[in-house]
Amino acid sequence: MKILFYTQYFSPETNAPANRLGDMAKFLSGRHSVSVLTGFPNHPLGKMFLGYKNGFLKKEMIGNISVFRSFMVIPKKLNSKIYRYLNYLSFAFSSFINLFRLEKPDLIIVSSPPISVLVMGFFYAKIRKVPMIIDLRDLWPEAAISLKVISKGVITTLLEKLVFKSYRYAKKILINTEGFEDILTEGYKVNSEKIIYLPNGFNIEENLDIKSETNLKNPGSCFKVFYSGLFGWAQNVELIVKTAQVAFNLNSNIQFVLIGDGALKDKLKSLIKEYGLNNISIIDYQEKKNLFKIIRDCDLGLITYEINDTFRKNIPSKMFDYMFLEKPVLINLKGEASGIIEKGGFGFCLETNNPVEFFNKINNVSKEPGETKGLGKNGFEYLENNFNKKDLLKKLENAIGIDF
Repeated sequence: MKILFYTQYFSPETNAPANRLGDMAKFLSGRHSVSVLTGFPNHPLGKMFLGYKNGFLKKEMIGNISVFRSFMVIPKKLNSKIYRYLNYLSFAFSSFINLFRLEKPDLIIVSSPPISVLVMGFFYAKIRKVPMIIDLRDLWPEAAISLKVISKGVITTLLEKLVFKSYRYAKKILINTEGFEDILTEGYKVNSEKIIYLPNGFNIEENLDIKSETNLKNPGSCFKVFYSGLFGWAQNVELIVKTAQVAFNLNSNIQFVLIGDGALKDKLKSLIKEYGLNNISIIDYQEKKNLFKIIRDCDLGLITYEINDTFRKNIPSKMFDYMFLEKPVLINLKGEASGIIEKGGFGFCLETNNPVEFFNKINNVSKEPGETKGLGKNGFEYLENNFNKKDLLKKLENAIGIDF
């Protein structure tokens, strides 16, 4: 079967969608002819990766996967809405044209968000009469409206109609959190038989060597909490900075480490400078091996969100990194992720946007080092039994094997 993946993000980028689609493509390429139409790698720094140069359509090989890269405007200012829209729209329009320049596939797998890719993928599949599978990682435009990134109006109403048509046309919809199923079946009237739960999971076997090099914490260091991931509007990383301010004012010896990049990085740095904090550091985006070395010396992983019902359905991929490295987790939002944390017995949930409450919880956890170590082991065991990616990907092959 000739399978085309259509996604804005792909390797060598290492964000959640790039990792998810990369693993799918690699897995399926063992049995099928797989190609990918994607953008030029620039996420999360908004800078073209070394060795790449923008163009309208360029091809490269990653293993036995044919990867076609389509023109896009690189966002010079990560916190600029205009540049973000230009980034999404330029890729959407150039890639839509380029879809018709590629060999017609037997199946197209469309990754959303961005919603622009979903819409263009739907139009293409409809015109070329190609069966489509949607890999749905988040619900848009709902998430954008809830964050006030866009306002509800004529445009969002049109987008919702196009999303509805896309869901109805798709042969299957892959979801990375079970919470999306009710929204799809009740809100969009999608037949539940079309929906396949395929969580992100973690490729344990491929990373065991890295873990063996990085999993031992240096003795005698202070209690460190960390956040690894995107500094965006949904992630509420500002809560961690304000929690560090509380710790600083109380002369606590707890240290805070933020690892990543994103639109709000400069704002976070400004807040740290404004508050005069010396107990928190921001480390730039890291390759996985270096990231794991940094996490090695930390004790507690943080997951933060804006307190918003839209995000209660989310299962952040960073959680699987934390579990793999046997780090207990504290999340500030009740929902799908906190349910997994509680069921697996590897962390805590305290729904709050109050930095004093968040600090008090962290401080209490820091006083029980033996407990945190045990929770970390629970996390790795739960990951092995429930979220090992090699087992999860078998579901994908079953979906592809449908008689279209």
